[in-house]
Parts: sequence; structure tokens; C-alpha cells
Amino acid sequence: MTIKIAKVDESNLVTDLIVLPKSKLETYQIFIAEKLGLSGSWILSGEENEAFIGGYLLENGNFTVPKPFLSWVYHEETKSFVAPVPTPEGNTPYSWNEPGQSWTKNEGAK
Repeated sequence: MTIKIAKVDESNLVTDLIVLPKSKLETYQIFIAEKLGLSGSWILSGEENEAFIGGYLLENGNFTVPKPFLSWVYHEETKSFVAPVPTPEGNTPYSWNEPGQSWTKNEGAK
């Protein structure tokens, strides 16, 4: 069995991953620093909460895709980021307008 450890930068973006034997679980931080000579912030990735390069570590310890826009917030129930304004209903495609904090109908959409 193995464990996956994610390196996160100062913005909590996952920049590297390593896989270690499960026997290193209790001492993985010491093993990474002393035996592998790696520095930085290394976080254990769970089985149901698997880290991936380019993913993002949330304040609650979960990993997710990067935040699409600064104004969007993480919705714990759906495990995704959502806009501060609900998406308009219907079949018309819209794009998020971050400066205007609103949805904009895509040009050419009917």
C-alpha cells in the first residue's frame, strides 16, 4: 500500500506529488526532509480527497480544482466553486464577467 503526499506553495496550489510506502505514514514529513532532502510544505492526500498537480488545497484540508475566479466561493456540499450570483436559467450559454460580478450572454447565443 502507498500514500500520496502533495507539495503546496504559498497560494496552496499543488506543485508536486510523491508516493511513499504506507509504512512512512507516521514519519513522512521527517522522511521527506531528511532522507529525500526536499523542503516546502507537504500535505498528506487522502483516499477520498486525492491531490493532483494544479489542484488547490482548501482551508478545510480538502483538495479541489483551482478557483476559477477570485469572487467564487467553495460550496462544501457540491465540492465545487460557485459564482456569487446564480447562473441564469434556460438553455442560453452565459460566461462569468468577473469585473461586473454578473453573467453575460455569449455573443451569437439565441
